[in-house]
Amino acid sequence: MQAPVVPAGYGYTSLPVVPRQIVLSLPGPQIHSLHDPLSRSVASLVFSWQQVQRGLHAIAAGGGLPAEAGVQSALDAMRLELKNWQATYPGDRFQLLFRFPRQRIGRELHQILKLGIKGPLIQCASHVASCLQEMSITPQEEKMWQLFTAFEVEEAEPGVLGEKESFGKHLHLRGGATGQIQLMQDWEWPYMFALADAGFQISLQTVKRLVGTKHLRILEIGWGQGISGRRLMDNAELAGVQELQVEYEVVELHPQVAADARVEAARRQGSLCSMRVHEGPWQKVMPKLSANSYDLIFYDPLNITPRYIGEKQLYESWGLPICVFEALQFYRLLRPGGVVVQYAISHRSSTAKMLQEEVAPLFRELRLTRIAGLQPEANSSYVTTEEAADLFAPALIK
Repeated sequence: MQAPVVPAGYGYTSLPVVPRQIVLSLPGPQIHSLHDPLSRSVASLVFSWQQVQRGLHAIAAGGGLPAEAGVQSALDAMRLELKNWQATYPGDRFQLLFRFPRQRIGRELHQILKLGIKGPLIQCASHVASCLQEMSITPQEEKMWQLFTAFEVEEAEPGVLGEKESFGKHLHLRGGATGQIQLMQDWEWPYMFALADAGFQISLQTVKRLVGTKHLRILEIGWGQGISGRRLMDNAELAGVQELQVEYEVVELHPQVAADARVEAARRQGSLCSMRVHEGPWQKVMPKLSANSYDLIFYDPLNITPRYIGEKQLYESWGLPICVFEALQFYRLLRPGGVVVQYAISHRSSTAKMLQEEVAPLFRELRLTRIAGLQPEANSSYVTTEEAADLFAPALIK
């Protein structure tokens, strides 16, 4: 098959490196006592969260292992409160999850991160974020993920990449309150290639610098059309380093898309790159993955919201930029020197400016590459023509 043609005007432009920054702040306010059982349990969660805060402040001041143990003990107390509520009030066992104080916790976690960026603080904060993500999942989120898995994949005409992409010209789902969910379209392939190439090269260089290391581990969140996943694994083959063992893993929620990824995994058997599929929402899968285990994370999921199932959100939103909360969870999974590349066609959220101001200070370095000249499909609902014509490919290095 003939290689795809790069669109006119497409190219890479390196941008300045963003250094780490230090900002001072103060701890959050104290809690107020309330009297009904639900309010008391919420107050108990907040009280335990305050213990987490104190531990994080102590770590920021150089507290070391005792402070880390205090943080873990307080997180365990939060889990126990949730467990005890479900056992005591089986008829309303999920009610406390809907009152989980995400707004307050996120806001105060954000304030702590601005105390001063130090390795032990960020490492512990990343563990805290992962635990908070896992323990606070509500039935409404479980419901919307379950309904999402039943949405049908629309048929599409063949795409420009042929066998290098799944599902054809685009990956759209039919169903839900909006009627159609556009997951991905193949006009994005140069952008996906740019992200995959940047992440792979940085992570490969890091691995080569580590004496005796012969293992490169990659995690991708969202298989989609498989454009970036195949590119990453093809890069591993083209690297030609026979001594290098590459392990690629992908997290995918939709069963038909996950099945497509498994077909690719079977095809890759016996190659230099092994492949494993984790099926389920990343919010449940990622917290169970081992810390400090990955050299490269490629992040490009659909963030499903209750509007897709025609409901209002019944749970609190996190009280900090969601890209910060997500970045902390990436940080936990990355090895030192590891890199996360993030799809940043804005979706009105993780823009380059937000990454520079809020996420870059958590990492050792942010590298931004500009991708110019892409043209979306006429019916694209998730990106404007102006956004697609001038994109950023961010790479965050731990």
